[in-house]
Amino acid sequence: MEPGFEAPSPGATDSPTEADFAALAAAIDERDADLETERETNRQLLDRLRTALLASDPLVEPELVRGISVGDLETSFAAAQAAVQRVRQAVLRDVSVPAGSPARTTARPSSPLEKIRAGLGV
Repeated sequence: MEPGFEAPSPGATDSPTEADFAALAAAIDERDADLETERETNRQLLDRLRTALLASDPLVEPELVRGISVGDLETSFAAAQAAVQRVRQAVLRDVSVPAGSPARTTARPSSPLEKIRAGLGV
C-alpha cells in the first residue's frame, strides 16, 4: 500500500467527499507544477549540451543539431559532423594542387638589344 493511503474499513459505506476530491486535485496540481519545473530544467540542460557540442566543432551548422533528448542531440551532432567530413573530403578531392615546383622556362630577352640578338640567332 502507498504511504498516506488508508484502506476503508470493512463494511464502511463512505463515499468520497468534496474534501477528498479537493485533496486529490491539489496533489495533481502540485505534481503538474513539479513536472513542468523538471521539463524546464531538462530544456535548459539540453540547450547547454547543444551549445557545448557546437562549440567543440565550429564547422557544424547549428540548424543540423536538434533533438528533445540527449540521445537525439548526440545523434544529430554526429550526423552533422559526418556531413562536414564528407564535404571536406569532397573539396580536398576536387582541389588540384600540382606536385613540386612549376616547370622551368627559358629566359626571355628583356632589352631591345637582346631581342634583336635572339631574332638573329646570334
